[in-house]
Amino acid sequence: MNGHTRCRASCATKTQIHAPSRYETNFAEFNIPGNYEEALCGPDASRWIGAIEEELKAHKENNTWQIIPRDHEKKMIDSRWMFKVIRGADERALRFKARLCARGFLQEKGLDFTEIFSPVVCYDLLRVLLATVTQEDLEMVQFNVRTAFLYGKLEEEIHMEMPAGLKNIASVREVVCQLKKSLYG
Repeated sequence: MNGHTRCRASCATKTQIHAPSRYETNFAEFNIPGNYEEALCGPDASRWIGAIEEELKAHKENNTWQIIPRDHEKKMIDSRWMFKVIRGADERALRFKARLCARGFLQEKGLDFTEIFSPVVCYDLLRVLLATVTQEDLEMVQFNVRTAFLYGKLEEEIHMEMPAGLKNIASVREVVCQLKKSLYG
C-alpha cells in the first residue's frame, strides 16, 4: 500500500469520550474494527494494516481489477472493508484478516448482472465422496485455496469506486476500478 493516514478526524479525541451509562464485561482479546478508519486508529493498527496490505496484494496478483478513467455515465458500486481475527484451537490469534467486499446489493439484476452463483461443493456430493473414500479404503487430502472466490471471471462490466487504501492515487476522482474478477459481497 502506498502509505496510510493514521487517525483521521472521524476518530474520537479524549474530550469526545464520555463515561458510559452502564458497563459491560467483555472478554474479547482484540477489538474488531467496524471500518477502515477504525482499523487505522485502533490499538492493533499495525496488524490490521498488514492484513489490508496482504488483501490488496492478493487482488493485485490476481488481477482482480484494472484502474480506468471514470465514465460518469456508468453506475458505480462501492466497497467496504471487513475484519476478522483467525484463531487457533487454543483460541489464540493466528492472524488478522481483512477482506475487501463489494457492496453488490447496489446492483440491479438483469442490468448489472445475470446470475449469482458461487461454485462451491454441495453437502450431498461431499457425503457421497466421503462414503466412497471410506468404502474403497482410499486416502483423502484436504487443502485450502486462499482467495479462491476471487478467481471467478466477470462477464459484466462493473465499475467500483476506489477502495479505501488505494485512494491516495493521483486524481482519484477521475479513476475507478473496473472489476475483471469476482469480489466478495
